[in-house]
Amino acid sequence: MRLGAIVGLSFLVTSACFATIDRSRIDAEIDANTVDAGGSALDCGTAFLCDGFERDELVAEPWLSLDADLNGVTMMLSSRRAHTGHTSLEIGIAETRGGFGGGSLRVRGPILSGHTSLRYSVFVEDTFVGRSVNLASLDYAYDGGRSIKLYVALNGSNGKVAFTLVESGVEPEPAYRLVGKKVDLVRGRWVDVAIDIDHTATPTSGTIVYDGVTIVERVALPASVPPTDVTLAFGVTYASAGPPVSFAFDDVRFDVKP
Repeated sequence: MRLGAIVGLSFLVTSACFATIDRSRIDAEIDANTVDAGGSALDCGTAFLCDGFERDELVAEPWLSLDADLNGVTMMLSSRRAHTGHTSLEIGIAETRGGFGGGSLRVRGPILSGHTSLRYSVFVEDTFVGRSVNLASLDYAYDGGRSIKLYVALNGSNGKVAFTLVESGVEPEPAYRLVGKKVDLVRGRWVDVAIDIDHTATPTSGTIVYDGVTIVERVALPASVPPTDVTLAFGVTYASAGPPVSFAFDDVRFDVKP
């Protein structure tokens, strides 16, 4: 069973395995689009979306919806750990015998003509072994029903991270592609991830950085024209079978520029 929640509703998917938010620790004057980082703030600038998860509601503007599989996913704002500020988005994945869709917050970006930039921090627990998950997908739509989905894939079995591309709506429809080199998976601390896509290049090119290591740099993507729009699914977008594990996400900035 999958669950969708629309922005404007005070909605939480909770679990006893997570710590609840201690509101006494939260400064009431923190703006919804900034993070109190002990004297510094998350640099939002003119970003289309900027979120440090310092709030009460799980789904809040500009996020449009929540998508979660209630049979194996818990999602909540938690003070158990944070990259900056006091809270983060925690997503727990239950032990399962088969793969499923995970849980994520979703937002649809505007029509694109130039560059897309996604930056976020993720904490992978030391207990993450024996299963694979996909994080924070960017799904680009093109005229004619074609789409290209990009995301970072974590493999807990071999301890590697890869950048993955999936193209659909073309004939013959390609399979999953691992793009660039695999790098070592970091567990037990916060890691910064950056994905930059240049739609002005011919063909479109992408650069992906994980924990300061460039996985791919200006790699050519299978597109020669700008997409019509982009959807960000932020969180765990797929999890294979395996033991229980949880992830924390913080300080996401999603930018769309000419």
